[in-house]
Amino acid sequence: MKEHIYFLGIGGIGMSALARYHLHIGNKVSGYDRYRSSLCKSLEDEGMHIHYEDRSADLPQDLDRVVYTPAIPANLGEFQILEKSSTPMSKRAKELGHISNKGISMAVAGTHGKTSISCILAHLMAQSSFDCQAFLGGISKNFKSNVHFSSSKHYVLEADEYDRSFLQLEPNFLLISSIDADHLDIYGSSEEIQKGFSVLTQRLRPGGHLLLNEKIDPQLLTESKHFSYGLEDADFSAENIALTDGEFVFDLKHPEGKIEHLKLSYPGRHNLENAVGACAMALLAGVSGNEIREALGSFKGIERRFDLQLATDSCVYIDDYAHHPTEIETSLRSIRELYPNRKMEVLFQPHLYSRTRDFATEFGKALSEADAVFITDIYPAREAPLEGISSQLILEKVSASQKKLVDKDEFLEYLKSAQPELLVSMGAGDVSEWVEPITNCLQELD
Repeated sequence: MKEHIYFLGIGGIGMSALARYHLHIGNKVSGYDRYRSSLCKSLEDEGMHIHYEDRSADLPQDLDRVVYTPAIPANLGEFQILEKSSTPMSKRAKELGHISNKGISMAVAGTHGKTSISCILAHLMAQSSFDCQAFLGGISKNFKSNVHFSSSKHYVLEADEYDRSFLQLEPNFLLISSIDADHLDIYGSSEEIQKGFSVLTQRLRPGGHLLLNEKIDPQLLTESKHFSYGLEDADFSAENIALTDGEFVFDLKHPEGKIEHLKLSYPGRHNLENAVGACAMALLAGVSGNEIREALGSFKGIERRFDLQLATDSCVYIDDYAHHPTEIETSLRSIRELYPNRKMEVLFQPHLYSRTRDFATEFGKALSEADAVFITDIYPAREAPLEGISSQLILEKVSASQKKLVDKDEFLEYLKSAQPELLVSMGAGDVSEWVEPITNCLQELD
């Protein structure tokens, strides 16, 4: 029987994937979000009714179920009304587990890299004889979406650590890319984060496969048998690496042998490592070496992940989702490696007051990889302001000689006179809405 499912926070990348799934299988889908983003506009174009004001009058009366994101504030009027009603409610993670746990679940977890790995893995599986269904944390350029549908029993999932959401999953295959400190507003300490990932490894189904990045100390997580992946001495690793015209060519060493002459047109050594992890998962699932070679060569990338917006003789512009110090430092070093002779200017939007408070010094150090740094106001997402916490905290820790706090209009005006050689925008908030006007501005200057 078809249902009417209401999504509170429908514009989130994970929520929108679930909304698209339910629309695909014939359910009626509607929802609320506080901001009409480009993603929300796409959902509306697909047939979903979305409203953007917290008004009880806008709540549909024929709801069968409600799915909500933990990012929804508890004082939201609609949330409080629905919580008191008889309508069944479940968190996004529980809904994802309900869908995927009935099949062969391939989960990608980790504080960094999970979107890139899951998108590459989904493409490898989709191009193989297995195919897959995928729920992704980014927009795959191959799928032109954050979901992929098929009749396959294989589910590729991004396993989110926020709110311990990933503990709703029961994976057959589990990859963990990293366990750095993050979401300290939820976990409180690095030790608790490690404990959360350790519990996740215990949810692996009997006979399942665990794959860990070689930088992770397995003793922190599990005593179970596992495989390692990386660029050095791991069970699955890249050998004979060459970089030609922005394309990696490498051999993949694995426990049963080697797959030669793989190609990856996705820049950054960290993305080569991500590709090794995705290939390892596909191999463990039974995908052949020839299928992996052919599919990896056709991977197009992910929106807002090392996303090249403009490349001319005078200007290169890259947009990236990096919003944690480790991600920022890794991305900027990779970009510097690609363009060593260009002055690198970075626009960064901090994400969350709590993350700014917890990592201001680390953000400043990471951003200091650039020659010039511009920082916007903090994007609050689910949080209320914290007293004394602002972008100024990060700016003070940046060692670059050219640094400034900016708003959108001010930054666009700066670009008209600056004519940057290499510009990078970074952040997980609505800085994504700046990308098009920045690109247009730079094209006019060229």
